[in-house]
Amino acid sequence: MKKVLLIMFLISVCIFAQDDYIPVNHPVYDFLERMESLHIISGYNSFELPKPRSEIALYLKQVIKNKNKLSKEDAEILKDFETEFEFALFGTLKNSEGILDSGTYNIFSQKEKYLYYYNNPERASLFVNLLGEGDAINQRTYADSNWSGSSAYGIIGGQIEGTFLNHFGFLLKGTDGDVFGNRQVAKLVPDIAENFKYNLDPAAAFFDQTEGYLTADYDM
Repeated sequence: MKKVLLIMFLISVCIFAQDDYIPVNHPVYDFLERMESLHIISGYNSFELPKPRSEIALYLKQVIKNKNKLSKEDAEILKDFETEFEFALFGTLKNSEGILDSGTYNIFSQKEKYLYYYNNPERASLFVNLLGEGDAINQRTYADSNWSGSSAYGIIGGQIEGTFLNHFGFLLKGTDGDVFGNRQVAKLVPDIAENFKYNLDPAAAFFDQTEGYLTADYDM
């Protein structure tokens, strides 16, 4: 049975692409949808979300080729995405910096920030970052809700992702969160409402989330 499970796992690993998927709330999707409507790019399907980073990079490359057609505002937005998706677009990290790098980190710079990163095109790449998020929730934010009161939540965690040997990719992400205020109002946030630990104890204000994957790409 263990051998069968291992074979099934290896088959599933080989199906998926090497890179990670960009969250559906990322602003790059609105940007690409607008580029499609302006005929700057072609073939973009806004209904198939989320998309892998490599696919996003392919559409951004189309935009880069036609950047002379962009408005001043869209050209500035594209410049930000060129920095954020630099590694997927160009295979470089010239516009990135790590906190743990000796003497190179500048909190006020426009470069992409990492806790630590490493890139050797022939061997491996590694990106380590801290994650943080918080928001306040009230009736005015969710006017169609029957729940009264207000709430807030905070999330902190970390993420490690990378590739090795030009074929394998991996990601490990873990976060811890706390709710402050009305627990029912907090459930208006889908990630909190669906969290197992948060719903296990009716009095709990704590929730966490862990995800990870290992992928392989041999261009079969």
